[in-house]
Amino acid sequence: MTTEHASSHQYPGGKYTGQLWLAYSYGCQAVADWEESGRLQEAIEWAEAEIDGAFGPSMYEVPLSPVTPAVRRWAARLAAWDLCGRPEKGELAADARAAREEMERYVVGVVRGEWQRKPWWRRLGGRPEEDSSMKSITQYLREPFEQAIRTALGVEADPQIVASTCDRFGFSEYRACAAISLARELSAVGRKTSPRTVAEQIVGKLQLGDIASWAKVEGPGFIGIGLRPSWLAARLAEARADKRLGVEPAERPLRVVLDYASLNVAKEKHVGHLRSTNIGDALARVIEFQGHELIRHESSGESFYNPMLPDIERELLEKRVAVESDGAVVVFVEGFEAPLIIRKRDGSFGYGAADLAALRYRTQELRARWLIYVTDARQIQHFAQVFDAARRAGWTDGVRLDHVLLGTILGPDGTPFKTKEGQRVKDLLEEAQKRALLLVQRKTAEGAPISAQERRAIAAAVGIGAIKYYDLARDSASDYVFDWAAMLSMDGNTALYLQSTYASIRAIIRRSGVESPPEDSAIVLQTRFEQALAKHILCLGEVIDLVLRELKPHHLCTYLYELARRFEAYHDHSPVIVDRVKRESMRNLNYLTGRTLELGLDLLGIEHPEWGIEYS
Repeated sequence: MTTEHASSHQYPGGKYTGQLWLAYSYGCQAVADWEESGRLQEAIEWAEAEIDGAFGPSMYEVPLSPVTPAVRRWAARLAAWDLCGRPEKGELAADARAAREEMERYVVGVVRGEWQRKPWWRRLGGRPEEDSSMKSITQYLREPFEQAIRTALGVEADPQIVASTCDRFGFSEYRACAAISLARELSAVGRKTSPRTVAEQIVGKLQLGDIASWAKVEGPGFIGIGLRPSWLAARLAEARADKRLGVEPAERPLRVVLDYASLNVAKEKHVGHLRSTNIGDALARVIEFQGHELIRHESSGESFYNPMLPDIERELLEKRVAVESDGAVVVFVEGFEAPLIIRKRDGSFGYGAADLAALRYRTQELRARWLIYVTDARQIQHFAQVFDAARRAGWTDGVRLDHVLLGTILGPDGTPFKTKEGQRVKDLLEEAQKRALLLVQRKTAEGAPISAQERRAIAAAVGIGAIKYYDLARDSASDYVFDWAAMLSMDGNTALYLQSTYASIRAIIRRSGVESPPEDSAIVLQTRFEQALAKHILCLGEVIDLVLRELKPHHLCTYLYELARRFEAYHDHSPVIVDRVKRESMRNLNYLTGRTLELGLDLLGIEHPEWGIEYS
């Protein structure tokens, strides 16, 4: 598997890293009883089959992303190798050892919550201090697990607590995975043991109090955790009373400069500018929501830096970052054959000089401590060189530098999407509203009468939201095909599905006659569907933290889609006739789900009408 694939992320742990960790878990379960290392090939084949089976419908009837052949092979080899005694010889053993190295480099780092492993050009400014987020379920669990590991084994270790949306093969939704790596580390220093033995020792010292009703060893050495419904209900009550739904702002706010194409600029340009606008705006909203001081630089006003360019050239030459070469002034960066041009032979300045002037001004004059550039992926070399030159010049000490790479919007033929001759982004948005208006007219004809003005307002929210969300829901670095039918679908991970869910929740709340449940109203989580919905609501802070850590809004989209699916499953399995306590609890879950959807869509810049597009 290539490192390019392995470093792509999507909530809860990455399109590939999340799959790898889950697939590895299922592979371990499949061959947990395999003892003959000589039958490694059979173990791998069995693990691959079980991994394929695991990536089907979950208990909530929400299918996981189809596992890729590369992920299946990698995870199966790694699982079988680990659990068959890790033989030293043979091609498969070599493949598995290589897979282990990749797991350590990419997967374990994500699972342990360490700083995202980035290419070198995104680490030039050094590792900034991480922001805090809401105290999540994993944070509540981490401290007692760390204490149990310390007491049972006499070592300090991260418990590696992970969450999964699937409980197939008996795995709990929350589990600690540290026993496997701890057993390997202890055995390496002469304390021979097995993952299951280590897990049993940890469980024996574990004190979870009212957080969980049980903890048990599962599979090859995972520790499953059964969260207590009453504890979840108490956390929901805290979120209900908080305007931010329990999501705490950053402890150490930073001054952030975000460089992207504004909507006003993009409207008059071609569709290629759409991604920078959508993704940049979503990131801006999340950054501001977390309390950072944001300065939006919307890809205009470059002439402001022109007077600074001679001084940039002088300073780079004095610091021996730049050199004269064939009549030009350039910066050579290791790993790139072509240099970054500061001044051309004809005396004019290159783009590199302008971008370095902007960077120096932002870090030295504005005192920004986080710079984010949202641009086409084809500029990857340019910004890698700019960041390297700035670091060597001493302008980025204590500053986080990020280049958000944007993939290409493709047409049905697989080539870059082109609008009609002379058509701009503005025209594309108008087309979206026209298509959405037809849909809204059909939808509203089935229900209460709505005025033409209201229909147009709903159509604008649906049409523009469809284009924005279809873009945001995909990894920003990946390409995607522009597809009107998919964008405006009521089914699947679309804006309209989320908007319809929100409108339906608002309709339920209106019919109940209770806009906001009283603070002392009951929350009782009796069914697995209620508990699954509650756990997901409480994950919002973690997801927002993940969006900022990786600068990928699609994590929030995936979270909201799963939230809507869990609400749908909960609603479908809710009784019609209930007592007072159950009625209060259902109102609370409806209210909290609606507020969470509302906040999430606001952070994405997606409008959410309260009527006109409810479920039929």
